[in-house]
Amino acid sequence: MAKEAKTYCEYRGDIAVIHLGTTEDELLERFESCAQDVAGKEDITAVVVDMQEVYSMLSRGAGQFIIVNDILRETKPPKDMYVCNVHPLPQKTFEMLGILDSLEGTYLRGTLDEVLAELANGKQK
Repeated sequence: MAKEAKTYCEYRGDIAVIHLGTTEDELLERFESCAQDVAGKEDITAVVVDMQEVYSMLSRGAGQFIIVNDILRETKPPKDMYVCNVHPLPQKTFEMLGILDSLEGTYLRGTLDEVLAELANGKQK
């Protein structure tokens, strides 16, 4: 059995990167906690959500993105969220539920390195 990855947050200058874990519990319990931590940091300008370890996702997990988006949009100024490394099954869940398309300030991107390079070059959104 593959080792389970944990959800955690790291900071790269003014960008927060939330790495999502492999289990639904990690997504449901830790993702919101990480977002609240990030929201409390005024110097963070953007949040990147790395889904590299998430190979499947139920609608409850996808719904966490709505909660996290709300947390990040309530900060002053609002923090944008860039979702990257999305595998086919989670992407299909997002598409079926119309979640990422409907959230203000949330953008679907390619790889983590690509997103970080875009943000470093001021090409976000």
